[in-house]
Amino acid sequence: MIDDWKEFLRLTPSGQDIKILQQHERTGRPLGSDGFLTRIEKSIGRLLKPKRPGRKPRKDNKYVWCPQICRLKHYSIHTERTYCDWITRYKPRVAS
Repeated sequence: MIDDWKEFLRLTPSGQDIKILQQHERTGRPLGSDGFLTRIEKSIGRLLKPKRPGRKPRKDNKYVWCPQICRLKHYSIHTERTYCDWITRYKPRVAS
């Protein structure tokens, strides 16, 4: 903890400290140790630590070839979605 705030505020931060503060200010994530972030996450019930970037991979999609074929044939995105939706809905019924 900081005992003398006046003295603390008179200190000049280093270039590295400024970069870290700017990064956390830009992302909106709190700055602190892993233990600190874990305690805050538990207290507010939200995830604050960064997760892996990008979409989560779909595990249940057996028909991953459908978008690839639609793109090869230059179908519109709406047609691609419709065809792939039809296949995932009706293919299991027809196959059994």
